[in-house]
Amino acid sequence: MRYLKGNVLFLVFAILALSFQTAQAQGNWCGQVEMEQRYMDEHPEKVVEIEALREQMNQEALAAESHRGPRAIKVIPVVFHVLHLNGPENISDAQIMDQMRIMNEDYNKGNADLSDVVASFVNVIGDVGIEFRLAKIDPNGNATDGIDRVYSSKTNSGGESAKINYWNRSMYLNIWVIKNWDSTIPSSVLAYSRTPSGANSIPSKDGVIIKSIYVGSIGTGNPVYARTLTHEIGHYLNLSHTWGASNNPGSSANCNSDDGVSDTPNCVGTFSCNTSTQSCGSLDMIQNHMDYADCTVMFTEKQGIRMISALNSAIAQRNNLSTPANLTATGVNQLTLANFSANKLTICQYETVDFTDLSEYDASAWNWTFENAQTGSSTTRHPQITYSQPGVFDVNLSASNATNTVAESKVGYIMVNPMLGNFAPFVEDFSTVSQLNNENWYGVNDNADAYEFVADPVNGFSASPCLRIENFGNANTSKDELRSTTFDLRLFSSVSVSFKVAYAQTAPNDLSKLILYASNDCGKTWAPRWSATGSSMAIAANTPSYYTPAGNQDWKPYTVTIPSSLLAQTNQFKFVFENKNGNNLYFDDFSINGPYLDVAQLKYPLNGMANVPSNQVIYWKAMGGGVESYEYQIDSDPSFTSGNLQTGINPYVTITDGLDTEFTPTGLVNGQKYYWRVRLIIGGQAKSWSSTWNFTVAANGVSTEDILLAKYQLKVYPNPMKDNGYLSFTMPTGDNVQLIITDVLGKSNRVLADNYYSEGNHLFNLSELNLTPGMYVLNMRIGSESIHQKFIIH
Repeated sequence: MRYLKGNVLFLVFAILALSFQTAQAQGNWCGQVEMEQRYMDEHPEKVVEIEALREQMNQEALAAESHRGPRAIKVIPVVFHVLHLNGPENISDAQIMDQMRIMNEDYNKGNADLSDVVASFVNVIGDVGIEFRLAKIDPNGNATDGIDRVYSSKTNSGGESAKINYWNRSMYLNIWVIKNWDSTIPSSVLAYSRTPSGANSIPSKDGVIIKSIYVGSIGTGNPVYARTLTHEIGHYLNLSHTWGASNNPGSSANCNSDDGVSDTPNCVGTFSCNTSTQSCGSLDMIQNHMDYADCTVMFTEKQGIRMISALNSAIAQRNNLSTPANLTATGVNQLTLANFSANKLTICQYETVDFTDLSEYDASAWNWTFENAQTGSSTTRHPQITYSQPGVFDVNLSASNATNTVAESKVGYIMVNPMLGNFAPFVEDFSTVSQLNNENWYGVNDNADAYEFVADPVNGFSASPCLRIENFGNANTSKDELRSTTFDLRLFSSVSVSFKVAYAQTAPNDLSKLILYASNDCGKTWAPRWSATGSSMAIAANTPSYYTPAGNQDWKPYTVTIPSSLLAQTNQFKFVFENKNGNNLYFDDFSINGPYLDVAQLKYPLNGMANVPSNQVIYWKAMGGGVESYEYQIDSDPSFTSGNLQTGINPYVTITDGLDTEFTPTGLVNGQKYYWRVRLIIGGQAKSWSSTWNFTVAANGVSTEDILLAKYQLKVYPNPMKDNGYLSFTMPTGDNVQLIITDVLGKSNRVLADNYYSEGNHLFNLSELNLTPGMYVLNMRIGSESIHQKFIIH
């Protein structure tokens, strides 16, 4: 089955040929019912025992439901047995970690899409309270990462015979990962498992077996199928489908069946996602993980009780998994590793990043530091952090328990892009890029492995610096990304993106691909604009060894047109390299250019902005294309006809933003809304006005930043400056101070100070920085407060 937004998949399974034909006629199937029935057919002497155990577990679950009290988190040690032949089925550690994250969110009421649950069922959403942890000690007492990689041809004949390298089920949840099923199982199958009663007498077959492409949401996985294991582990913990212990969704007879859980309404089961469905006289809970709909997001409270009851039962030895002795024996009760993830790695200014602690295991205290964020530190486990300043910033975590402290630092982990993108035309020859990530380029390593985009100092076009996707020897299917910063491309009627690529196939079956995507909303959505695959991307001859360009003849130039419909103030580009038996790829000479519009583009204050100071300066973008001057208007009347209209003309100076692209209005009234617009004068003719933006002056005429300027008496003078310039500020009390100077394009990043400053006055001589003429921004951070001051050097 198939689930959107990463929701539970329709698990498909049919063992016997007749069963498969029926399944194909009626739809996809989950195989838990068929597998247990098949075993009973083959072992009739076990039928009475299995039925008795099933009834015993039902009674235990009912008793637990009626005597429910407080419960602690149940921890289950997990081992993934990855059967492979060094192909893409040998999924990465990162893909398995991603799957573990999804499982833990689903079983601990932590998945964000719980907000989609219909109102009728919000009150019965269950927090199961089960945490899955990759084992740290194997059955022989040796260290492990919980990932058992097994080179075996059985990866291509998955089924019961592929459940090799079994680890004691009383200590571990075994999950086998294979590439394909054997001939008795249709290719449409995703995974299968057994209930405790069905698995009790066959310990070496107890667990889940799943195809590699349905593990996790990255690598060979896919968000659409990433909850296959959520559903199958539900069966492993004694849950039936929501319509009962059958595999006939949609049958009216299911209204007379039941799943043994009192807070899941009777239903017939469905493959659709109509949340208003009523199949048995009441609203169906089609968003339940144990249904077959394509929008499942939840367990119920009493499903959780039933699963915990299974973990307390001796049947199939589930009751030993979470004992303190077993957690010690499998190594999952010691804090040995600090780690974390973020839901977004590249954002725009003022966006928020959700950080997730992944420390292993049982940290009880967390100390985070976030470079240049609005909140520079946190002691919560999963903080939400907003960034206001562009750049690439480090994140650090120290995790502790009563006996141990571990730490993790990720350098250049979060890329914050300007809300008003960088200036174009833009040329990047990578001569100043010594490493990724930096303020203009961010590499996303899909599998968190050794194969990624890196800076290359000598192998570019004409032996210059360039970027390289380090890929030779990568046996896995992977997708690695190179993301740009944002660009303001509203100035152009269309844009040409040009770049050069050097590539050699490893062999004719090398079908690796490079794809260019464009975004006009700061990376929230992406549109593919160009791609090249295998031989169409390569000029050099096939190279089965490590490839480096032999010279300029190996480089192939490309130019891609971005239409006006995709141009915005937060355009962003990303190149995605999809590896399929590929070699290294080299990337150089990226540029953005295009014909200018004849309509001015506004810059700041942003449209609709409130609480601006009464001395606010208005800014617009510098334009090319023969601009002679800029005419501006600002008024309290949107028709620009009041007696308070302020207007003027600034003669053109240069293609970069400067004094000719700004104006300081006078007499702005506190609390008043103002409207402003700009137009170009080209060839002596005034062009059309820009769109009209508005802003509202603060009620007291003083912005938050003005208050901070006064508090710390921050001054940059003279402004503009030429030969000598100074920065001064006053500290009311001692605190940490960070001073960073950037140019308006975000390319320069000079750290002036980053340490503790005592109470009193402090002075810096800016002349010692030898800054070239231009416009700069001083970014000052004192504790958790931020100030930004623009200054000009002639």
